[in-house]
Amino acid sequence: MSSAVEVKAQAVRAPTSDGTNPSTVRRYTLDLAARSDAVPAAWQGQYVTLKAIGADCYWFFSHVSTALPEAAEAAANNGNPDPALGWLLRDGEVMDVLVPMAPRVPGTNDAIYFARDGSDNGASVWMRLSSGDA
Repeated sequence: MSSAVEVKAQAVRAPTSDGTNPSTVRRYTLDLAARSDAVPAAWQGQYVTLKAIGADCYWFFSHVSTALPEAAEAAANNGNPDPALGWLLRDGEVMDVLVPMAPRVPGTNDAIYFARDGSDNGASVWMRLSSGDA
């Protein structure tokens, strides 16, 4: 018997659109200035495929809109446990990841943000919903 995660991972979906509503693909700006934008709420808990085009991308998901990665974070003997240290997505690389669920705290925003910082201006990160029904 497969776990819920295995079942979700096996149900990889192609991009879809009905021609009226937003498709299951987003194209986020990627520049030298770090920024953070909300991921569609229905994508929380689902797999997405990321692809950087035009620059390397340092990124993470956060439930805090002001949390930003920093491309210039340096390596350190202790692993540099810095809140601005994001994961590296190289230009042209494809990565599949699970979008976390936002903490459900009364009176707070239930959004998850895609925070990113690029190695150059004028680039983008493509994000495709890869599982779920959204």
